[in-house]
Amino acid sequence: MKNLLQGRMSHIELRCPQSIRRLARAVTAGVLLAGCVTELDTGETSQAGILNGILNGMYHPEGLTQYLSMECPLLQQRLMSTGNLAQPFPSQFSNEIAKPVCEKFMFYTAELMVPVGEQITLSVGNTQVASFAGALGLQHLVRQVYPQYTFAQHAFLPAYPIARKVVTQGYAALTNDITRRVSYRTNIPQLDASRAPGEDNWPREFLQLVPFTSAGLAAMASDPSFLARQPDFFNACDPHQINYDHAQVTDNAPLPPGYCPLPIVVHGNLPFSQEVVPGRSCRILDPDEVPPPGTFLSGDVIVPEGGCPMIYYSARKNKQDRIIYDDRARNTGNTKKEGCDVVGPSNLTNCNFNVVAPDKAPMPKAYLAYWVFNVEPIPAACGAGCGNGVQ
Repeated sequence: MKNLLQGRMSHIELRCPQSIRRLARAVTAGVLLAGCVTELDTGETSQAGILNGILNGMYHPEGLTQYLSMECPLLQQRLMSTGNLAQPFPSQFSNEIAKPVCEKFMFYTAELMVPVGEQITLSVGNTQVASFAGALGLQHLVRQVYPQYTFAQHAFLPAYPIARKVVTQGYAALTNDITRRVSYRTNIPQLDASRAPGEDNWPREFLQLVPFTSAGLAAMASDPSFLARQPDFFNACDPHQINYDHAQVTDNAPLPPGYCPLPIVVHGNLPFSQEVVPGRSCRILDPDEVPPPGTFLSGDVIVPEGGCPMIYYSARKNKQDRIIYDDRARNTGNTKKEGCDVVGPSNLTNCNFNVVAPDKAPMPKAYLAYWVFNVEPIPAACGAGCGNGVQ
């Protein structure tokens, strides 16, 4: 398994699913891989990227707040209560940040939130105990609402709730557990400027419907009910209450306690992948389908036991019992307005997904944005047990 999020938005390839990413206490460049021989394939301008070989730990039913308070209490306090990561930590923090779960959480979070070329350095007294490099720079999105925001200073403090919503989208992608070579496109010029152009020739795998347009970010800042409906992995979540209700903004009724709003990921490459359930995703039940063993139904969503980090859409029936696909070219008649126009790999326009919640008012188009993940299968390269890249 491998995913992207790396310096310069290039790609980093991990050919062996069992591989393990470990970090030296004070650096983030060391990679120790367990199992069979692996190969790192990076662009010439790339830096060390995310290898999420053993971590599904960004999605926890009990919520990241509770999880971190048990596993990494000093880090949790700094990230969510006091802020200012540059301020020295108590002496006990040296042992805490050496724990793999704490180190990996901070590693992935810094890669997501901090821009490429910047670093987060953590210290005890005058001694540096850890350093984490940025890559994707999602703080750029948060700053559209809070111009003064920086992850290093404000982290996930209560005064900046949109930061939690933004990073949740990245956590969902990281924990999806898809064995692919992946490039990450945001359709935000500032974040995409350094991506390798060749990545746009990879097959298109899926896109994420997230309210990261300027209108969507502004709505989160001004409408508490809209903000509350966006996925937030920091909150506790009952996997049996996965639903689409968070996609609606006109229905202001409170959602049930423990509800599970997850990012909706739309399949973008039906002929390319024959996966039943990609990675750890939930998936909308196909017409006349029987849920696979080891799953349960929440509404019409197939959920793996233990939950999932996102809901996966490729096609579903509407009220008239017609199948509606994510690619508008496959739809006919009055469903033609649904889906996206596919201009080319990584180039989707005019997306409209009222069908995601057909019995409720849809999310306004002004709130919809999408990140396109380009995906290329990873061929078997390290012998038996290493997988064929299409798990």
